[in-house]
Amino acid sequence: MPYISTDYSTLYYRTFGKGKPLIFLHGNNEDSAIFDSVVSIFSDNYSVYLIDSPHHGKSASSVNVSYYDFAKEIASFITLASLTAPIIIGYSDGGIIGLIIAANNYAKISGLVTIGANFNCDGLKQSCVNSIKRELAVFSGIDRDITALMLSEPKLTKEDLARVSVPTLVIAGEKDLIKTSHTKALASALPHAELKIIKDGKHFVVNHQDCFDAIKKYLKNQ
Repeated sequence: MPYISTDYSTLYYRTFGKGKPLIFLHGNNEDSAIFDSVVSIFSDNYSVYLIDSPHHGKSASSVNVSYYDFAKEIASFITLASLTAPIIIGYSDGGIIGLIIAANNYAKISGLVTIGANFNCDGLKQSCVNSIKRELAVFSGIDRDITALMLSEPKLTKEDLARVSVPTLVIAGEKDLIKTSHTKALASALPHAELKIIKDGKHFVVNHQDCFDAIKKYLKNQ
């Protein structure tokens, strides 16, 4: 099984295809398996990298449970894997990690797609906050720490987002756990962003055909 070791993590990943690198980053308390369906869609024209984030799946790490530390580890992966100008496609927490990498220039990327991502905690609908709190009541250990992260981070400002220089596609479901007004504010704050709201889509639109189509259209223009 392929792993890349940074100073603080051993990151599990899988790669498919050949061409410009696409890095897919999963959501909270998930692993890269949620993206298995994208392999056949994108691997004919791109190098597809599916990575388990720090403290998730088969990746081991000693970093703090923080989107900012996770972002630095993914940036280290990009460097150690010698990836040239990859495009990050991040779902939920993965989109947050991508935003942090791009806003802080942790790694040289050429594009970013966020799917159901928020840039601060105010973006969560109250129903989502209530659901997270219920999970915290029964979770323990690292799973609880990772879940709790959603109520404390990220803390990106519009000034931070204004530093994102790469073309960005912001995707969310019409019935997402993220407020539509927040998603629109995210797209507006990014200098080179386009917005796609998927009709009737919920938070898990990552394997929705309309999501695939929007990503393919975005990639064609890069």
